[in-house]
Amino acid sequence: MRPQEKLKELIEQIKRLSIGTNSFLNQRLHFNPPVPGVLRGACGVENIPLASGMKPEVAAKLKQLFPHTFTSTTAYRVGLNRNAEASFAGKSLRIGIVLSGGPAPGGHNIISGLYDFLQARNTDSVLVGFLKGPAGLVSGKCVVITDDMLRAFRNQGFNLIGTSRTKIESKQQFEMAKEQVLRLRLDGIVICGGDDSNTNAALLADYFVGANVPCRVIGMPKTIDADLRSDLLEMSFGFDTSTKCYSSLLGNVMQECLVRRDRWHFVRLMGRSASHIAVEVALQTHPNYTIVSEEVTEKKQTILGIVQEISDLVHQRAKSGKNYGVVLVPEGLEVSRDMKALVEELNEILVASSDNVEGRLSKDNAAVYKQLPDWLRSQLLSERDPHGNVRVSLIESERLLASLVAKELQRRKDPYADLFRFWCHFFGYQGRCALTSNFDCTYTYVLGHLAGTLVGGATGVIGAVRNLCSPVDEWELVGIPLTSMMRLERRKGKDKPVIEKKLVDLQGKVFKLFASMRASWMLGDCYPNRTEIRTGHLSGDHTPTQTLRIEFPHKQQPSPKL
Repeated sequence: MRPQEKLKELIEQIKRLSIGTNSFLNQRLHFNPPVPGVLRGACGVENIPLASGMKPEVAAKLKQLFPHTFTSTTAYRVGLNRNAEASFAGKSLRIGIVLSGGPAPGGHNIISGLYDFLQARNTDSVLVGFLKGPAGLVSGKCVVITDDMLRAFRNQGFNLIGTSRTKIESKQQFEMAKEQVLRLRLDGIVICGGDDSNTNAALLADYFVGANVPCRVIGMPKTIDADLRSDLLEMSFGFDTSTKCYSSLLGNVMQECLVRRDRWHFVRLMGRSASHIAVEVALQTHPNYTIVSEEVTEKKQTILGIVQEISDLVHQRAKSGKNYGVVLVPEGLEVSRDMKALVEELNEILVASSDNVEGRLSKDNAAVYKQLPDWLRSQLLSERDPHGNVRVSLIESERLLASLVAKELQRRKDPYADLFRFWCHFFGYQGRCALTSNFDCTYTYVLGHLAGTLVGGATGVIGAVRNLCSPVDEWELVGIPLTSMMRLERRKGKDKPVIEKKLVDLQGKVFKLFASMRASWMLGDCYPNRTEIRTGHLSGDHTPTQTLRIEFPHKQQPSPKL
């Protein structure tokens, strides 16, 4: 069955559901997210100054890599139309949209917002959805978005155009994208993705300007990891929904914990380099022990040291008659000093062979390797990527920790060792495709309108909304030059531009609040009851995450005018 036929069949299935007695589905399908007043009339973009802390030598190199679009000192703000040239009210536009990278809740409302924006200005406008992410842009596989098609996906999940992790970065791929843009006569492309996807969007924008392709490229912040942020870009979409989903799932586990009172739960959450998800979920649910990757790196903690701490906690709780608890683990646990050193040495020695690995390792790494359970040792030797490196992403860190804690308790001859039982969980993809929260529904719908506005006056920028904790009418809409968010990384002997990830700031307000509370969670049962966990789906519940409320609690000062 062709993709268009599959899509048509899915739309009919959703329609049949909505016609039935599912009042919740009907409510979601007919919810009209509000938009700021500035978007309800003729609007355009205006330049605003952008404070830049970029080093001059970095700026000079980025200027060479982005000769046509580089700027680190000017951003854009959406305002009522004061400049006829910047406004395009009444003009028909043809815009393409791409969902890039891992799935994140809210993508369909970006499409909805962009579609409604275009249709409100000229019904002859066309929105093209590229199928299966950037791969569709390169191959030309796409569909024209229609009102009938979109109606079944508003404020919903399901799969309208799909996504992929294909990167558009080679000269040949740029040429192929150019051919499709010219064939479809597109005025703009909106690329929704994380740091890698938006880096590629910046490169594509610069290429189009240099090749005189009359198509602007706009990025949108799509990642559940919340690591694509800056002072102007308060939050990426999908974080709100996914963390509320994970918190709800973890809340269920915690209630099971209180009912049975006979085992520990080790729960791994998504978030590799950054632990924003783990910290937010911890603030919502109060687990007994939470690992934060950035803290592990900062303190140069070892995995065996972490095991010692958890083993101590297991003993302390057992003394109080509590043979149960919850440990929260981020994906990126391989950043621990001993595991990182072991993996780096394994990458070197496995190039030759996988024979007598323990005997060929250095003394310290051999000691760590010896402590690992058999299943993990086997995995480290057999699961390697195309470059021959160990696939650290496949390490089940929650299972590893639980196994090592059990082993450590037995080694200590702890009186409670035989009472230590555990279950392991991984909450990841459940949150990636969860039903979009009310907050993310509204946020992404506004981002869709913002994308359409930016196509009228900018290229190589990422859309951002300020004052997200304020009423929607007070939201400020801006476009940030993607090059202003970049730094340089040395890869394969060359300087490569990358958008810098925002990691958990150990001196920031969010982490400090978490750190001030976690000691009280260790020995207590501070788990929330079911009514205290917000899923963000109830009518009128638009409350943002604690992370957002702590970092941006009040309305920010308006961006200054030139």
